[in-house]
Amino acid sequence: MAQKKETTKKTKEKKILTPADFGPFDVLKVMFTNHQTFEEIPLRVLDKYYYIINDRLSMQFPMQAGVFNHYKINGGNVVKCWEWFLQKQGFHSVPSWIYTKGRKKTEAENITNNVITKDRIKSFAIGKHYDICDVEFGLKISFDLMKQEIEEWENQQKEIERLKKLTLESMKSKEDEEDEYTLTLDMENQADIF
Repeated sequence: MAQKKETTKKTKEKKILTPADFGPFDVLKVMFTNHQTFEEIPLRVLDKYYYIINDRLSMQFPMQAGVFNHYKINGGNVVKCWEWFLQKQGFHSVPSWIYTKGRKKTEAENITNNVITKDRIKSFAIGKHYDICDVEFGLKISFDLMKQEIEEWENQQKEIERLKKLTLESMKSKEDEEDEYTLTLDMENQADIF
């Protein structure tokens, strides 16, 4: 007879990371917070994440990162130099400039902050005879000025529409008055005939 295989449910246990399993942001966190654990990370892991770590740290220390890139030193040793440098600078916790916002989070914030939508950009570009790419580039360079210009243009368009409506209404009222006047004249002429 065939034996039934026992199925065992694997429980998801939190895996304890060894220094060899660290990712780039784990290495960055350890660089700032725990010197002993950092010393246990193998050079091959540090070398593997050299580019990402150097890129992140170049946001705050561009000259030092440029020197490391220029001399093309072993990546693992560069990361060790970064750790030594950061400890000497007095960092004992991960600074906020290490973690930047991703694209999805930035787009979500833009929507909540009432940033200019694609439709508004498109209507502005068409109305002003600009290229859409130029308007988007202008928003990237000087967001506040471009937003102000778009809002002014939209206000002008609203005012134009309001004036058109007023003009149409006044024209209709004049036509109605003329129609009433011709009606009264017709009625007077008909009364004279009878």
